[in-house]
Amino acid sequence: AKFKAADTLRPGDILAKPGHVVLIENVGKDPFGIAGVTKAADCKLENMSTDRFDFTILQSSPAKLGLGIHRALIKDWIHESPQMLTGLLDHAVNACKAKFAPTVTSKSKSSNASLVRHLGTTACKDAAIPMERESCVASCPNFAAR
Repeated sequence: AKFKAADTLRPGDILAKPGHVVLIENVGKDPFGIAGVTKAADCKLENMSTDRFDFTILQSSPAKLGLGIHRALIKDWIHESPQMLTGLLDHAVNACKAKFAPTVTSKSKSSNASLVRHLGTTACKDAAIPMERESCVASCPNFAAR
């Protein structure tokens, strides 16, 4: 994914490793938790923490005793996939470095997990598919709170 400092992660981006793909659903103001880093020299792996990550993912797996599409806060889910964890921490370091070069377009790389940018073009979008009993699901307290 190519990005600038203020645009490190977008809804629709895809995080992938061999055998597993997750879709980035919602992104908070500080998705990689790097707002508190004050100098480029501190953009190191040991200063990154998934506890500060602020985005949700969608995936298809039997995680958390569920079936079908599973929505999770990344900081709650990421420890289930060590390779994704390492890859996301690599991307957090790269996003941190980009923070201190705001006019530079960066490309985040990790040998553990790839971050693929959604182009946002009509070729990448399709019409929404209505879900059976969607209004019922949307009214559930846990669903509505997110």
